[in-house]
Amino acid sequence: MQTTLYQNDILWVEKITPVFGTLHRGDIVTIYAPDALEQFKNFVLVKRVVAVENDFIEIKDGKVFVNGSALDEKYTLGNYTKPPSNARHNAIKIAPGTVLCTR
Repeated sequence: MQTTLYQNDILWVEKITPVFGTLHRGDIVTIYAPDALEQFKNFVLVKRVVAVENDFIEIKDGKVFVNGSALDEKYTLGNYTKPPSNARHNAIKIAPGTVLCTR
């Protein structure tokens, strides 16, 4: 996210949008999950939404595909996406009521 956020930037966070399910691909979100992320228990993680509910996402040939189209990731520092170590997670459908964010 180098071209979007820089070290020491100040973020204003609103918590209403996710409640109404209006997150879109490309949105920046914050995640606070102290129970799930023990090593980050005092941090808020900043992530980007890659896919929304019912999208089909696949990683192949170093690219991320959403619903069959290669994702234009201008905000990344590289041009290669490493697939997950578990091959069965290379292609998934996003469950209703959820989104998939950057790692």
